[in-house]
Amino acid sequence: MPRFRGTLLRIAIALLAAPLAAQTAQTAKDVPAREAEVHKQITSLLVAFARAAESYKAPSCARRAFEQIVEHYDNQNATALIGLGYQRVKGEWKHVTPVDKLPQDTASLQQQRSVEEAWKVAHKRVVKLHRELGLALLAEGVEGRGRYRLGRAIAIDPDDVESHKALGHMELDGFFGTAEQIAFVRRMREITAKARECSEMDFEVKELPASSMPSELKKSGLEFHGVRSKNFTHWVIGGPEVAAGTPSRQLGAALRGAVEGPVVGARGGGRLRPRARAFRGRSRSRVARMGARRVADW
Repeated sequence: MPRFRGTLLRIAIALLAAPLAAQTAQTAKDVPAREAEVHKQITSLLVAFARAAESYKAPSCARRAFEQIVEHYDNQNATALIGLGYQRVKGEWKHVTPVDKLPQDTASLQQQRSVEEAWKVAHKRVVKLHRELGLALLAEGVEGRGRYRLGRAIAIDPDDVESHKALGHMELDGFFGTAEQIAFVRRMREITAKARECSEMDFEVKELPASSMPSELKKSGLEFHGVRSKNFTHWVIGGPEVAAGTPSRQLGAALRGAVEGPVVGARGGGRLRPRARAFRGRSRSRVARMGARRVADW
């Protein structure tokens, strides 16, 4: 094993094996002091990780840890703020170094993998600190702060089963959430299943003569085939069999779009545009490269 990899992993293992201050403070009555002690431990852990990441030429990973410190644990931590490009000016922290001017990663692939492993170990430690304090506070009847700590554990590790269960979350095929979230997931599954069903439906269509093709499509010089279903007219690049299958594909795509978001929309907004507009202003060769799956609906 390369020396740098072994050293970094030893650091991570040492962090994981260190005794938890939250455990020794569980009998204290001063909740703010106990939370402050956890924050202090987490800050020390993240700083240790950041220093290791910097030494292995991955400063962007160090900044991830510094951001966590400033956002959640110690917004006046000098080490983290300096690492993020701040300087103390007249008693106040000022951001003086743009992000693009901060040191960039030059780590080898193997170094990057080692840093990522250490990051996972550090996060595991952070989750454990939050979870154990949260469980202790819940047991003592400090409901609000206990739930907050467990929520932080889940925010860092969404798969922390123990925290989910302590918060009373329900499970659905390995996904944990509130009753409202579980209901939402079930409903989305129903919609997705319906979209698949609709995409497999057969619609009665009537083939259209080339003379009825819109002028915009005629100008393209491409070979379009048109069909008319009950509610729409479809013009498609491809043979008649492609055109005939378009209505069911379009309905399935529309329902999937309701779940996943619009496939075609106005720039900067969500208003749907007719797909035929995609052909306007484009060269024949570019339109031809789109293939038969590009559909013009009128």
